[in-house]
Amino acid sequence: MIASIVPLPWEIIALCRISTIISAASETANKARHNSFAFWER
Repeated sequence: MIASIVPLPWEIIALCRISTIISAASETANKARHNSFAFWER
């Protein structure tokens, strides 16, 4: 979906932000899943 072959600075920043958001979301999801498992094991 990138219009130009050479990525623009804002495209690089957007990709970095998207990857950071995805990694943070997956990390919080893993923590929540682990906490729920620990809660049910009690």
